[in-house]
Amino acid sequence: MAVNKRNPGIAIFSLDDMLQEIYFNKTDWNIVSIRDSDHAAILYQDFYDCRRNYGEIIIETFDDIIDESSVLRRADAGQVRRILEWSEGKNKIAVHCHMGISRSSAIAYLIACTRMPERKALEILDFSMHYPNRHIVYLGASMLGREAVYRECMDWLEVADKKLMKTYFKNAKNDIRYSLKTKAT
Repeated sequence: MAVNKRNPGIAIFSLDDMLQEIYFNKTDWNIVSIRDSDHAAILYQDFYDCRRNYGEIIIETFDDIIDESSVLRRADAGQVRRILEWSEGKNKIAVHCHMGISRSSAIAYLIACTRMPERKALEILDFSMHYPNRHIVYLGASMLGREAVYRECMDWLEVADKKLMKTYFKNAKNDIRYSLKTKAT
């Protein structure tokens, strides 16, 4: 679960974490439920079984892709618009997708951008957990008429990429050292 202490009104969850949250707790979350087009409806049954444990819910179905696909479903402007309009005036919004990494973080960021400046909205994201879907951010920025929404997120992603690469190379270097050490003994 990713409830950001700097912005406790918007949280990003994986599907499993969201279900655990509503299954075991009566919450006042209003939920944006982003579902995969190829997942069976039974995966989402707990949302119906636990209906009394959360506020309102909006359900949209699209996959975590950037380019057109003949099999998967890419987010469209209408879906982003419906989510942003639904979120207006709501407190305590939980956004979930399957993994809580890309689609949910993009939507959570866009919701935050409707309430605060772009740089402040980026504070809901965590470099180690989130990687907003560029296509969804682009759709939202276009809908909001604010190019800075997209530009600031792309700058954030560039820093995230550098941090990820730095971590990757550090881990690879440690793996090589460990491998050499164990071969020497």
